Amino acid sequence: MDNRDVRNPSSGCWISNIHKLRIRVYYDSTDAGGIVYHSQYLSFAEHARTESLRLCGINQINILENQGVSFAVRHCAIDYKQPARLDDLIEVQTIFGSTSGARIAVKQTIFKVENNILDVNWLAQLDVNLACINNGGKATRFPARVRQVILDKITST
Repeated sequence: MDNRDVRNPSSGCWISNIHKLRIRVYYDSTDAGGIVYHSQYLSFAEHARTESLRLCGINQINILENQGVSFAVRHCAIDYKQPARLDDLIEVQTIFGSTSGARIAVKQTIFKVENNILDVNWLAQLDVNLACINNGGKATRFPARVRQVILDKITST
């Protein structure tokens, strides 16, 4: 019997500077033909970014409650190459890029996984710019700990 605690969902894993999160495509993410809705890729990417930070010990609720700041998507560009389908297993790979006081660039690529093998032909790529905002919705600097975690991931190889 597997000893993993099923009450705690998987947050994926970090391999060097790449966070990898596998997600199963369910019916609610698809149209009547079993093709993933284009907007669903945004949700997959959001889940992966959240889990990548969670694995680094960054809890977004704690940051909001204790420091009064949160993350917001300032810009997102998506390139769709091929569709994911109902019951596919996909892997979202997240790489943090350049950072400034109130901005972090993130590159996310979504792949299909078959028989536990990653298909090198990606399904979608997202270029995301995250901003740090205060409770009033104005840009502010990321907390020092968040910046340091991101910088550590950028420089790890």
